[in-house]
Amino acid sequence: MKTLQEKPQLEETVTIADFEKTFNSSSKTQRKSLANEILIDTYELLDFKDTGYKPTHADYDSFVTDFSAYIRQKVEPEAYRHDAQLALAHVRAVQLPTSRKFKTLERLADNVETKEQYQAVVKTAADLGDKGIKRVYNNLQGLRKRLRKGDESAIEEAQIPSAMIQNLIHDPYRDLKSYKEVARLRDGLKDKKNPNLKEILTALGDATMKNIATGLGNPHSELMQSFLRRYGICSDDIKDIKKGRFDYHKRLKRAKRSLNLYKEIFQNPKKLDTGIKDFVNAVALNTIRKKDPEQKFETGNMVLDYSFRTRTLDAILQELTRDACINKCEQSEPRCCTRDYFKTGVPSQILAVQSFEAIKNKAHLKISSNSNGDCNYHNFDGCKLTLFKSPICLGHICSVPRKDLPGSDEGGRPRSAHTKLCRSFINSMCEIRSSTLNVPPDWYMKSRSSNPLSPFPEVLNRLDDAIKYGSELVKLKHGEKLGKQTKKKTKKSKNKKK
Repeated sequence: MKTLQEKPQLEETVTIADFEKTFNSSSKTQRKSLANEILIDTYELLDFKDTGYKPTHADYDSFVTDFSAYIRQKVEPEAYRHDAQLALAHVRAVQLPTSRKFKTLERLADNVETKEQYQAVVKTAADLGDKGIKRVYNNLQGLRKRLRKGDESAIEEAQIPSAMIQNLIHDPYRDLKSYKEVARLRDGLKDKKNPNLKEILTALGDATMKNIATGLGNPHSELMQSFLRRYGICSDDIKDIKKGRFDYHKRLKRAKRSLNLYKEIFQNPKKLDTGIKDFVNAVALNTIRKKDPEQKFETGNMVLDYSFRTRTLDAILQELTRDACINKCEQSEPRCCTRDYFKTGVPSQILAVQSFEAIKNKAHLKISSNSNGDCNYHNFDGCKLTLFKSPICLGHICSVPRKDLPGSDEGGRPRSAHTKLCRSFINSMCEIRSSTLNVPPDWYMKSRSSNPLSPFPEVLNRLDDAIKYGSELVKLKHGEKLGKQTKKKTKKSKNKKK
């Protein structure tokens, strides 16, 4: 069997018949364990609620037939539940964090099963949305008045990015004579956690305050765009909000959207029963692969084959780059996510599961009729996708996290002993970034091919490479930490002896 170090060629074909033999020859306890594993994975991928289905089948065929029928029965109620949660995702950004009414509505939405229940939730969500958007607009007007009066705390409440304030300080059309130590102010504002931030803000002066207030009154200014982005609206919506025409009741998505998404996931809308059974079989095959990740076979289902890798790679990136991306990025929001990259090179099946994953992760979705091209899944607390990011998002590593990779010197350059490893990891991530998932025939051919040497879809090869090199870097990182701890202990013991 090929290892991850080699470009994979399928040496053996694992089919659902192999899993069926394993299931049928297992003890009652083992069969129950295997069936429960399939249940858990299926519910996670589809974001279904576990309503207490208990598998007690003696053979795999009866289990897969019965469980598929159960999933088919649950598709429509779950679709209404997701439609209700989708409505909440569109109004979440304009709600107060302490809103009891919204939290009550979230609990109701999580138990929706019928069209009537869905409509009741959407009506209440639209009412809360209309009240919330009025509160946001009134808050904006109040912030502008306070800024004109020189109230620096209004800048912090408006959450104006420090980079924009720097631009105002250094505006060539402004009189800077009244400012002392301009360089000190500029450097101080770069540090988002600067304890002297309030003192620096006070030093900005009334003129800058008035400029910010003016910017927050211009729908097309960078300041206004930054403010509005937090609430899922854009500059074009301000006119409607001013005239009282911004109506959530008209803008919230209609029911049946999630039902169509489920049909995309099952890839057989005309024969949904068959599509669901194929999906469950793919999940069953994935349980074999999870136990031995180096096995080179695919399930033939894009959702399973892609997320099998992205789950592992996301854990690696959590160790290697996530901290630098969150805490050391110098760009203002939306940071690198300035366009709707989430759908670049991604087919409808992955777009469907992206929607469910984002809703499950409490995304603040934009309600605006014009999104300005911003990413719908990048919120101010980060990306709401984990398993189903597009390749262009998954493979993106800018210069800041690259400098933080283990084996790098203080200047961010790989030390000679680790140059090849760092470059191999970065190159494999760049190759993922340039890949596309928009090739469903590859998966179809893989699942139907009788040729054991049939090649993998290229994006899977690239994900395997990134996982291999990334795993080595994680080991290196833990080795460096251990080395530093050992040095500290040695130093302390020497000091005690002295």
